[in-house]
Amino acid sequence: MVVVALLAGLLGTGTETASTATTKATLKVVKLKPFTVRGTGFKSRERVTLTLSAGKQRVRGTATATGRLTVTFPRAKVTVCTPYTLRAIGTAGTRVTVKRVVRAAACKPTATVTFPVGSVVIVGARFKPGERVTVNLVVDGEPHRRSGRASSTGVFKIDFGALPMNHCSAYSLMVVGSLGSRFATSRDALPC
Repeated sequence: MVVVALLAGLLGTGTETASTATTKATLKVVKLKPFTVRGTGFKSRERVTLTLSAGKQRVRGTATATGRLTVTFPRAKVTVCTPYTLRAIGTAGTRVTVKRVVRAAACKPTATVTFPVGSVVIVGARFKPGERVTVNLVVDGEPHRRSGRASSTGVFKIDFGALPMNHCSAYSLMVVGSLGSRFATSRDALPC
């Protein structure tokens, strides 16, 4: 009898049922503007503090009865090319960390020359949010310069107005951002 009781006790020690198993908490970014995060696996009604390294921002939220959480960082300026660390710490001891590492090649700034009716427009993307940009466009040896600002998503659009330029013109383009972003390209004249 003693052996049977000991054996039953040993076998029962390593067993875990679904009702007693702890669920690991997770975080998922669901929207960049405004930066919105959803979490699961928190304790019921747990108060959670989330910290975002991009801009050193902190928000608080409370998990639902089922352990779900949705919070928004209203002032965060995060793009698909922004690296960040997101940490959640709950009052019941739940902890989650998410690190976003960005591949440099996929997030290099870019710009294109477009020709809407009667204008030459430079459209840029993947610049740093809010960055001041200076666009230098040289067409057939003649320099043209304009400045502007990238949006909170890193996009800008600068209209040079009517220039002696079309789809076939030779040009060189350089965009320099105040926060270190850079893009340059050139093209020889095309036969038209």
